[in-house]
Amino acid sequence: MRIRPFNSTRFLVDIAQGDILDESGDVLLIGRSRGLRSPKYHIDEPESWKQADALRLPGRQPLQYVRHDLPWKIAYSYPYHTRSHTHLPKGPDDLTALHYYHLRNDLGIYLLKVLLHNQFRGDVTIGLVPLSWRKPTLTAHAMVEGLAGMFSCIRHWSELRSLSVVIRSLDEPQEMLQVFEDDYFRDWRRRIGWSPNERKIWFPA
Repeated sequence: MRIRPFNSTRFLVDIAQGDILDESGDVLLIGRSRGLRSPKYHIDEPESWKQADALRLPGRQPLQYVRHDLPWKIAYSYPYHTRSHTHLPKGPDDLTALHYYHLRNDLGIYLLKVLLHNQFRGDVTIGLVPLSWRKPTLTAHAMVEGLAGMFSCIRHWSELRSLSVVIRSLDEPQEMLQVFEDDYFRDWRRRIGWSPNERKIWFPA
């Protein structure tokens, strides 16, 4: 599935089943550092990571990969752990879903921090994998909303000639494909309190 955020030729989201380490680009963003394993790389070894203090978020300490053996120039780990009671909001006043809202907002800020901290220019490619295998529906919603926030913020950044986001999942990414479907996405946002007149974001490429 290939998507043009805001129908802009500068932006592309490419989502498919596959191994993100078979792709290459500027920066790779994964969940827990031990959540991605490979016989060719040391990505699941604790000593391969250091604290990325510039990307710190309240209650979360992202990590940066210190080796230079990946097909991605930079790699970061976002230490997210699922909670058994976490669920999607049932409506705009569902205060029991605060964990979801925190995750969604943190991801949007995290993505922007990665771009700003590395001062990317020109053509940029970001790699992503699902944040969690245990609650794929919840994390798919949070990730797609975080990406929507990121693309909304950078639409007019002249420093970026193009930005591509490559998302790969070892399993069929059914949950994320559903959330990227624009009719579903806009209906979902209306149900949790966004304006019914919100601009369309996801267009088929």
